Parts: sequence; structure tokens; C-alpha cells
Amino acid sequence: TSKIFDGENSNTYVEVGGKGVTIVSGSATGSLLTNGVMSFFGGGVEKATISSTGSVFRGDAANTFTRVDSNGLTIVGGGATKATFGTDAVIGEVGASKRNVFIDADSGVNIRNNTTNIASFGEDAIIGEVGSNKRNVFIDASSGVHIRNNTTDIASFGEDAIIGEVASNKRNVLIDADDGISIRDNTTVKAKFDTDITLGEVASNKRNVFIDADSGIKIRNNTTELASFGTDMVIGEVDTNKRNILIDTDAGLSVRNNTTVIASFGEDAIIGEVGSSKRNILIDADDGISIRDNTTVKAKFDTDITLGEVDTNKRNIFIDADSGIKVRNNTTDIASFGDDITLNGGTI
Repeated sequence: TSKIFDGENSNTYVEVGGKGVTIVSGSATGSLLTNGVMSFFGGGVEKATISSTGSVFRGDAANTFTRVDSNGLTIVGGGATKATFGTDAVIGEVGASKRNVFIDADSGVNIRNNTTNIASFGEDAIIGEVGSNKRNVFIDASSGVHIRNNTTDIASFGEDAIIGEVASNKRNVLIDADDGISIRDNTTVKAKFDTDITLGEVASNKRNVFIDADSGIKIRNNTTELASFGTDMVIGEVDTNKRNILIDTDAGLSVRNNTTVIASFGEDAIIGEVGSSKRNILIDADDGISIRDNTTVKAKFDTDITLGEVDTNKRNIFIDADSGIKVRNNTTDIASFGDDITLNGGTI
């Protein structure tokens, strides 16, 4: 072992010996060079070590240091790792209730509570913890923004938007950018609002209200109209052997079998179908009440009364309120009963 002194202080020297090269100042080791290792001291405490396997640089305590080695850079404070920088990076302490940032070179940046992600940013992004009964926001670069309970969507915003969970017995609102707003039970539409409006489910034996912006309001069974309210109104289904009421704002009210009128009420009224061999009653507001076969009058009641058809070779009785009763062939009297009685031809 050899020592080289500074000439004035016996406790300040360089020593070359079995350990390597040691530099001492005021009896305190300042640095030590051994085979492949260089150490630096302060106050007799090792502050830095440089070697072929890595380097360590300490702070004011032995358990507070920075280490550089093949794994990267590690920062330790008070014995706890505060950050690591290698293939991946961690910034902040990893421990119970400790927040940190984990940078994964392949998958992105994770903000964590201990090792639990509370936000992650990669090709997609998640803000909030993903776990049972935990709410979070998932931003899918391709499909849009999803507000979730754990991994279940409770709202999503993309080209279209859904507000509420889509699942059995779950109510939600679908906003279709091209097709309007639908209120749904799972995926079953209960109401739809667009140019036209539907209130109620459209399906077999389901009643609903369809509001057509141009033609009016329709009450339906599935898509079959049970009543409609527009310029005119129909109450009841229009179909074979189905009775309904048509209210025509110009012509009046018609009771119908399918589209066949069986009674009508306007300025005048008709009770019964007007058709071949069909009997009906015409109530003419100005001309009395007529009992008819199709449009042929069989009896008429007004100021005067006619019983029977008035036509060629048709016999009828005409009751004139002022002059009496006339038995006629068409309009020709064959007998009359008034103040006098007249018989025109025939025999008694």
C-alpha cells in the first residue's frame, strides 16, 4: 500500500492499495476507485457509486437515491420507488392509496390508484375506474363516446346517440341522426318522434297513435287504423264486415260497413244502405221523409203524404192535407175522398 500526502496535512492523502485507489481528505474518505467500481463519499457516507452494472446517486439519506442500470432509471425516496423509466415508465409511488402514472410503450398511458387504472389513454381512452358499480367514460376512436357502469353502456354518443342502458326491461332513448328520436324498452320502440310521430308500440295486437304531419292523427292496432282524425275523420276499422263512422267535414257523417254507407247525416239524412234491392229512409230537410227501395220512393211523408210508388202503372195513395185522399195510378186519380167522393172509371 502506498500513500501520497498533500505535504501539510497527514490526514489528507491518496492511498493506492489492495482495495484500489482511495482519496482521503481530513481523515474522511472522499472517493474510492476499485476494480470496475467508483464510489464518492460525503461526510463519510457513500453518495454515489458508478460501476459497469449501473450507477447510484444518493441524496441526504441512504434510502433516497437515483439508480441507473440496464433496467433504466429508478428514483427512490425514503425507501419507496417514486418513478421508473425503462421500456415502460412509472411516475409516482405504487402502493395502497397512492396515485401514479404508468406509461406502457405498447398500450398507452394509465393513471392509476396503486395498480388500478382510473384513466387510460391509448388508441382509445377510458376515464374512470372499470369495475363493479364503477362509472367511467370510454372514448372509442372509431365508434364514439360511451358512458358506462363497469363495461355496460348507460349512454353512448357516436353517429347516433343512446341515453340509458339497452337490455331486458331497461328503458332508453335512441337519437338516430337520420330517423328521429325513439323511446324504447330494450330495443322495442314505445314512441318515436320524427317528421311523423308514433306513440305506443307497433306490433301484433298493440295499440298506438300515429301522428302524420300531413294527413292527421291515426289510432291503430299494430298498423291497422281504428280511428283517424284529419281534414275528415274515421272512427272504427275500415275493412270487410267492419263497421265505422266517416265524418266528412263537407258532406256530413256516414255510418259504414267497410266503405259502404249504411246511414248518412248531412244537410239531409239517409238511414239504410242505398243499393240494389236495399231499403232505406231519406230524410230531406226541405222535402220530407221518404221510404225507398234503393232510390225508388215507396212512401213519402211531408205536408202531403204518398203511400206507394209513383210510376207508370203503379198504384199509390196520395193524402193531400187540404183536399183529401186520392187513390191513383201513377199520378192519375182513380178515386178521391174529400168533401165529395169521386170514382173515375172502374167498378164498385
